[in-house]
This record gives sequence, structure tokens and C-alpha cells, in this order.
Amino acid sequence: MKYLIIYLEVKHLLNFLTQEEKGDLFDVLIKYAEDEIEPVIKNKNVLNVFNFLKSKLDEQFKKAKVKAERAVENGSKGGRPPKKEVEKKITKSTELTPNDNFQDFWTHYTPIKIKDGTSVLKGSKQDALKAYSKLIQEGISHEIIMKGLESYLNQCRINNSYTLHAVRFLSKRLFEIEEEIAVESVKPKGELTLFMEELARKEEEEKRLKTTETTLAIEN
Repeated sequence: MKYLIIYLEVKHLLNFLTQEEKGDLFDVLIKYAEDEIEPVIKNKNVLNVFNFLKSKLDEQFKKAKVKAERAVENGSKGGRPPKKEVEKKITKSTELTPNDNFQDFWTHYTPIKIKDGTSVLKGSKQDALKAYSKLIQEGISHEIIMKGLESYLNQCRINNSYTLHAVRFLSKRLFEIEEEIAVESVKPKGELTLFMEELARKEEEEKRLKTTETTLAIEN
């Protein structure tokens, strides 16, 4: 070891030692840090304090060895990689790669424009991919999702209602809700329609508030 850390919590134990014993303890600690060989200590007071510190010293030695081994390994690979490079690798590893089935879903998830010509965007593709992958892992087939998507989009067209962000459609499992057959003008809106319109309305309100906040921030 090239260094030795002594914690302040040992201070109260030193009060039981004489100045000479404190000096002996310091010599013992230095020797143990250099050789890592447990010394023979005849003085009972010094021995008691040393035994208290020994476990902490051993932990220091263990951490120092791991750090040294890691430095040697990095050195053999050309040195420790830059921090930004490490962060970039971590970010890449957490991102999912779209497959053909998800790409099929993403392509067919077309936002419906209502009568005034406005629509809600699809939202984050990466978030939608995570939600899609989770459903697939839970045993939901691509065919079920696509069939439910077709019904959902048809229902939005019939009732002149916004489509939600793709991730909301998936996470709320709207593909499992059966399409309401009746047209809005013939039959009162069903629970699905009301539910979708309420979610879409909230999303539009959140979008409007964010736009207002951004405008105010720019003006200030």
C-alpha cells in the first residue's frame, strides 16, 4: 500500500493509550500497510486498538488491489476510455433496435385528422418501441396489435376524434378494446370513444401548455 487512511472514529480509543503507546500503534499500522503481515503486538492496549482497525485496513487493501488490477487491464487496452465514450456506449446499449414487425406497426400508425384539419403526432418512436417490445414479451402477438390498431383508427375516423401518441395506444392496450360499430350520428358515443377523446384532449392541453411556457421563456 502507498497510503494509509485512519478514520476519526478511532479517536476515542486513542484516549486510552499513552503517548508512547500511540507511537507504537502508529509504527505497527505503517508496518502492516507496507507488508500486509499481521504483527506480533505484546502491549494489550495497542493490540486492542489495532484489532479494531485491522478490518478497515484490510478493506482498504482489497479496494486498492481491485483498482490497481483495473488500471493494468485498461493500460493493456490502450488506457482508460474517455468518459464521454463510456456514456455513449451505455446509452447505445439501453436503446432498442426496431425490427420489421414494429416498423410495420409504426408505419401503419397514422394520426387521424379531425374535421378542422388538426391531428396529434405519433410521439416518441423509441418510447413506442419499448412499449411494443414489452407487449411482445408478455405474449401479445403482432397480429393482435395490428388488428386492434385498424379498429382503433377506424373508430377515430368515425367519431372525428384524435388518435393518441403511439406509446399511449400500446401502454393502455387500446388494441384489446372492441370497435364500436355504430356511427356517432346514429348512436351516442360509447365508452371507448369518450375515453380516447378525453386522453387526446389532455395530450393537446399538455402540448399547448408546453408551447406557452416555451414562448414565455423566450420572451423573458
